[in-house]
Amino acid sequence: MAAGAIAEKFLKQAYGIEIVAFVTSVGKIHLPSTATTTAPLNDASNGDDSAEDPLSLDFLQLLSTVTRAEVDKYLTRCPHAETSEAMTQRILRAKAANDSIGGTVTCVIRNAPCGLGEPVFDKFEATLAHAMLSIPATKAFEIGSGFKGTEIPGSRHNDAFVKKPDGTLGTQTNWSGGIQGGITNGENIYFRYELLSKDEDPVIDRSIGLASSHRQLFPKHSRRPNTMEPLEHWQQEEGTTLVWYLEQCQSSKQWLPWS
Repeated sequence: MAAGAIAEKFLKQAYGIEIVAFVTSVGKIHLPSTATTTAPLNDASNGDDSAEDPLSLDFLQLLSTVTRAEVDKYLTRCPHAETSEAMTQRILRAKAANDSIGGTVTCVIRNAPCGLGEPVFDKFEATLAHAMLSIPATKAFEIGSGFKGTEIPGSRHNDAFVKKPDGTLGTQTNWSGGIQGGITNGENIYFRYELLSKDEDPVIDRSIGLASSHRQLFPKHSRRPNTMEPLEHWQQEEGTTLVWYLEQCQSSKQWLPWS
């Protein structure tokens, strides 16, 4: 965490790179435009290739503008007032039941340069996934449109390069999440990982002894909170910062700002 904080400050001052993480879901409560919706098997929209986009323009705009200060206004670290309140009530229900609830955390990297990463081994998204899945309790990782990108045909999902109004080149939708072929393309990089619900029985833990096939109960002393997402977003930011710093150093062959 400390090393990540130092690297984050250096990347901001030296390259203008901004890294912000925030909570996008707790249980079944999702930040708008990120929830997965499933149509009934006999619904006509299941075969409709013109169905909704995997990510809304509002969510992509949020990724471009959200700040650490805005995220920290909310106890849940979800920068959306109504969703944050619903998340708070869900966490309190879990606490009242001596239980826990999981969720997801999203991170965005802005002002990212092109060319970091490799096309086969050491892809940039693979390095990010390595770091995020090393955080305790994580079980899933997705980048860009993620799993929602599987719900539309490739002809629509293709993230073609276009000329933007300011004259620069960029991708049309950035559903690819700022990385194509394992290499950064200069767009915002955004990704999400999942934190599973932890067993919060305040008294016992259930397992099986090696000497017998009988289930046993073990006394347990747990100090884990009822949900990890508002705390884990710090680890995501600092872990992402370290990944970016090391990639930048490897690319420039310069390991320290004064070397």
